[in-house]
Amino acid sequence: MSQSEQDKSLIISLKVGIARYQQFDFNRFRYLNVPLKKELTGGIYANRDELVRRWFTALRDDQNYSDRTKFGYVNDLVRYVKFVDSSNLDLETHDSIIAWERHQVEKVRLGSLNVNTARKRTSSIKCMLTILGLPCKDWFSPRGLFRRELNPTEGYSDSELKSLLKPIYSTFNKLFEQILSTPELHLYTEPRVATAEIAFGPRRIEVAGAITKCFSLGYFLMSYFTWGNMTSLLSMKKFKESNFNEERIYSQSVLKARANKYVTISIGENNRQNVPKHSLRFIKKLLQLSHAIAPNNEHLFFMACRGKLK
Repeated sequence: MSQSEQDKSLIISLKVGIARYQQFDFNRFRYLNVPLKKELTGGIYANRDELVRRWFTALRDDQNYSDRTKFGYVNDLVRYVKFVDSSNLDLETHDSIIAWERHQVEKVRLGSLNVNTARKRTSSIKCMLTILGLPCKDWFSPRGLFRRELNPTEGYSDSELKSLLKPIYSTFNKLFEQILSTPELHLYTEPRVATAEIAFGPRRIEVAGAITKCFSLGYFLMSYFTWGNMTSLLSMKKFKESNFNEERIYSQSVLKARANKYVTISIGENNRQNVPKHSLRFIKKLLQLSHAIAPNNEHLFFMACRGKLK
C-alpha cells in the first residue's frame, strides 16, 4: 500500500446519541498536523503507521468508556497531535506532555482559553494515553496547573427557578396542545417553517421546530422534578402509567455508562414530600407527546427534522 493510500480498516464508528453514529478516520493521524479527510492526498506523510494502528486498536477495544466519551477523546487528541507536530516533538514522550501542559497554561493566562476547557483537554489526553498503557502518572504534572475561576458560574437560586419555571411550563403546554392536534404537520415540515404560535400577553410568536423545542422544555422540567443529569435523562425510556402509585409516582433505572452503574430517576421520594399535581400532569403529557411522535420508539425525548427523529 502506498503512503497516500487510505487504510479503510482505520475508520472507527462511535455511537454518540440515539441511533446517531459518528465516524473518525484515523488515517488523518498518519500525516503531519492531522489534515482533514478531504486533504489527505496532499498531506505530508509522518511515517508513524504502527503508532496510529496501536491508537486505533486501543480505543476501539477499550470497554471502560462510552462511545460519546471516546469521541471527545479523539477530537482532543487531534489538537494534541497538531500541537506536538508543530513543535517538532515526538508524540509519546515526557517532553511532549510537558510542552502540552505549558501550552494550555499559557492560553489560559492570555485569556484565549477558559480554565474548564483547558482542564478537560488535558484530562482527555491523559485518559487517552492511559488507555495506551503509557506512564501518565510520571509524565503529567502531579500539581494543579490552573487556579479556580474567580467568578464560577452559579446555579439558579430558588427565586430564579420559580421565575423560569412559569414561562417554561406555560410554553410547554401551549406547544403540546398544538402538536397533539396535528402531529404530522409539525413532524414533516421544514425546520425553518413556523408551524406553531404562542402568545405572551399581546405579543404573539411564531415557532419553527415545535417538536424539538417542546421536548427541550420538557427536558428542563424533568430535570427540575427529578434532579437527573443530561446523560441519565436522555437515556430514559417510555414508562407505563402503571408506574404511577401513591408511594412512588414515577421511577426508572438508567445506565450511566462511564460509571458503569445504574441510577434511579424518580419523583415522589424526596423526603416523603407531597408531589405537586402540576408535575404529575406534566409527566403524563410528556409521555403522551412521546407516544404521539414516536409510538414505536422506546425513548422518551426526541429531536425532529423533516420527519426524522433523533
